Amino acid sequence: MAKHTQGEWGVATIDGGAADDEVVTTVNGCMVNIAAVFGAGEYSEARPDGKDEPHYEVSREESEANAKLIAAAPDLLYALQDMLRRFDCGNNRDYDCIVAARAAIKKAEK
Repeated sequence: MAKHTQGEWGVATIDGGAADDEVVTTVNGCMVNIAAVFGAGEYSEARPDGKDEPHYEVSREESEANAKLIAAAPDLLYALQDMLRRFDCGNNRDYDCIVAARAAIKKAEK
């Protein structure tokens, strides 16, 4: 598996917060775009059979929270890996938090 882009990830607000956010880092002096997080807006999916289409509206606050969560991903991954190194003693006790940490790490490293 390839490793994620190194560096401290952060959120760059585009157009003064009116548009999408970018999750970015700096590598070798270059700003690297990790992900674009769509800003506030309405989302729906057309149904060709004429049935009601699902609809969801994303607020600016929700969009910002999504960008911050993505930007925190490398720190969260490292924290979970460190937690398992320190507290997963292999005593076959599958506490919910240990199971959840293993699953989250596996999801990130797939």
